Amino acid sequence: VEGIIAQNSSGTVYDISGSHNILSRVSGYNADTDTNNHVFVIDSSEYNIIEDCIAGGTGRKMMLIFKAKDNIIRRCFTKWLQWDGRNFGVCWPWGDGIEIYNSDDNIIENSIAYARNPTWQISLLAQGGSHSDGNQILGTMAIRSGMKEDGTPMVWGTTRPQPTTQTCVRDFNWPGQRDGFNVYE
Repeated sequence: VEGIIAQNSSGTVYDISGSHNILSRVSGYNADTDTNNHVFVIDSSEYNIIEDCIAGGTGRKMMLIFKAKDNIIRRCFTKWLQWDGRNFGVCWPWGDGIEIYNSDDNIIENSIAYARNPTWQISLLAQGGSHSDGNQILGTMAIRSGMKEDGTPMVWGTTRPQPTTQTCVRDFNWPGQRDGFNVYE
């Protein structure tokens, strides 16, 4: 798949759940702002390549490799702007650039995660008894994590966007917030 621009999804913008796919010179923007949706997801798949891409705008994560193996994200740029989380029960605000989550033997290479994320620009995460083994993050940069374009810290309110029944609000006094790079468990 080459040269596609996809945007303004009511869910995830690019959902890759098959194997042996190559997406080259693609861009994606604006996943759903209220649910657990992202701009690019490689989900439970293997041997996929996303290269020379842009992921920006709204969504919980800009690029996510989830329960997947032997995938490559190469020369991609992410810029997270917003996620309201009205219909999903994790703490708000939340926003990640590029994340490998419960996945093995993946590569993030020569990519850039830029600006304003309340959580992590680049993340390697294993949770719930799972593992993330053999992953490589090479030549990748996190720039201005948790910062506005003018270089001042991004500030979020103390209440979630309304209407919602969700109540958890992120405490920025705890470590692990506005991180450029996160390795967890």
